[in-house]
Amino acid sequence: MKAIKTTFSLLFISITLFAQQDKDYSLAKVGKQVLGVYIFVACEPANEYDYIATIDVRWHEGDPDKSFLELIERGKKKYPNFNAIIFKNAKFETADLVKFRNLEITGGGFRVGDNAVYKEDGRPKYGQILQLDNTKQKAGFKYLDEYGEEKLNTVAYSKLSMITAEQYSSLIEQQNVEIQKHKFIIGEKTSWSDDKKPCYGEVVSLNNKNHDATVKYYNIYGEEKTTVIDFLKLEKFDELRYSDYIEKQKVEIQKHQFTVGQKISYIDDKIAKYGEVAALDNNSHKATLKYIDIFGEVKTVDVKYLDIEKVSEEKFQEEIKNFQLEILKYKFSIGEKISWSKTSVFTSKSEIILAEIVALNDLEHKATIKYFNKDNIEKQENVSYLDLSKLK
Repeated sequence: MKAIKTTFSLLFISITLFAQQDKDYSLAKVGKQVLGVYIFVACEPANEYDYIATIDVRWHEGDPDKSFLELIERGKKKYPNFNAIIFKNAKFETADLVKFRNLEITGGGFRVGDNAVYKEDGRPKYGQILQLDNTKQKAGFKYLDEYGEEKLNTVAYSKLSMITAEQYSSLIEQQNVEIQKHKFIIGEKTSWSDDKKPCYGEVVSLNNKNHDATVKYYNIYGEEKTTVIDFLKLEKFDELRYSDYIEKQKVEIQKHQFTVGQKISYIDDKIAKYGEVAALDNNSHKATLKYIDIFGEVKTVDVKYLDIEKVSEEKFQEEIKNFQLEILKYKFSIGEKISWSKTSVFTSKSEIILAEIVALNDLEHKATIKYFNKDNIEKQENVSYLDLSKLK
């Protein structure tokens, strides 16, 4: 029994001596961490890491913490991903910036890989956190923009809100539905708004870099035009509805396509007038119209196509016949008895005076008339034909 105890004691002493010899007394635990960055001075980290860069150290005498802080802030500007600093140089003039493998980075309550949302110009951006910069209190944020392109942005922690994986998946699915609404192919029919008026056309080219499409359409004159429109301002348009629109548009276009000699009507000073197309200017979209004025004289006027309407030959002849009766009201002869509507300069009221025509000036459309005033004195005046009326 004593022999067994002696053997056990010797064995225990041997194991203890061996264990003491197996210890690595060079190991140490880092005792400094500044802004989430581990500081290693004259020692080597035990965990695996990746080297990033070596930078100069600017020591502040009597204040090493201030030096560490300055070093971290300066290093983060160029190398935001390092999470440890190793001082290897004997004089501590330089330091290595490294990044531990498998070390989870946190900051502002976030972790790399978290799903989050923030607002930009009132629009929510859904994405994932790629980097955390605790010095600047900002995160590198990856998201899809309205065009479906992956973007990177730096966002302050305070503007970010974390969302669950389920929320993120649902929101991205909804966003992709909206993105697909503004993905187009050449030949696709589209609609857009121009000055609050709906327009319709066909995509003829795409510029994905500028996010715009060249769209072909027909204006109200039936001319083929193109315009460049941002993808977000375009809407997909059903092929059948587009064909229906084109047919209706053709009808409207035909209303404003004219030929020389065609009978037409237009509005002048709220009065409908009738005439005939004498010439066409398709560049300015105007027609020279020939018509008869109230004095029975042939005149011409330039009018926009859109202000002209086609009339049938029957309608034109009927209106001209009626207008000839109006013209006759202002055809006078010398010696003819008429009534004159005299407007007072002071009161703007009209006074009817009986008179007789003594001379006619068809060039100026004026007649010289004689009449007797209230004192029974004969007077003469030059007045417009339009102020005269035949006596019944």
